Amino acid sequence: MEEDTVELINYLRVIWKRKIIIFVGTLICMAVGVVTNLRLPDTYRAAAVVKIGKKASPSSLSSLSLSPLDTSGNLIKTIPIEYRLSNGHRLKVESFSGASMLRIVVEGLDRGVKESLSDVVNKLTEEHLRVIEKAMRPYKMLVNKLDTNASTIQNEIVESKAILQEIQTKGLEHDGVAMIHDRILQASSDLRVTDQEVLKYQAFIDYMNEDGFKTRLVGKVSMTTIKPNKKRNLLLAISVGFVATVFLVFFMEYIVMARTKQKGEEA
Repeated sequence: MEEDTVELINYLRVIWKRKIIIFVGTLICMAVGVVTNLRLPDTYRAAAVVKIGKKASPSSLSSLSLSPLDTSGNLIKTIPIEYRLSNGHRLKVESFSGASMLRIVVEGLDRGVKESLSDVVNKLTEEHLRVIEKAMRPYKMLVNKLDTNASTIQNEIVESKAILQEIQTKGLEHDGVAMIHDRILQASSDLRVTDQEVLKYQAFIDYMNEDGFKTRLVGKVSMTTIKPNKKRNLLLAISVGFVATVFLVFFMEYIVMARTKQKGEEA
């Protein structure tokens, strides 16, 4: 206990002996902190919330199902890489209020961060729109095919009715009249089914074209000016200066004691 007390007193004696160096060193670091604070620029931050869209599942054309265009976890990793900014702005992405929402943030030393953020959001929405269009392509092809089938059936009905009308107009006896009637009825039934399919898939296509299923900006882009924390920076400079100079004076004291010991041994 006494040895600890003696060591503490020795430490305090060294600090008091070198107090001017400690004071000057701390003062210099404080001055550097003040100058740095004066030169530190403001940081501008632009933020936007984006809702991830949905696409038609390509698993089956018979079942109309939806799936997210991408997972938020994957987009958080890929967006900063794929849309890397070359103007010194920093881009980061984080999850926001659920799996289908993202918060995209761009920070920089100028107000151009808002324009950079808008570019990122526009590129993301355009890319996702292409994904939606690609996923809808099989459904559009199916509608076109069904329309062609419907036109073919309609032509068959018209031709059959024309033949039937000609037979009836001329008062001809024809063994195929019943067959023609049956063919018209069957074709009409097939046409109704085909039209229903066309309406179903076209309604789905129109449904998916609504903005609610596209990747889109939610609300407006927010702009924030971040002022440097001058008080914290000044306290940090003073603390670093004090610790550094205390370490320096103890090192100086060690050098002095080592030289004194060496001279004593030589004597």
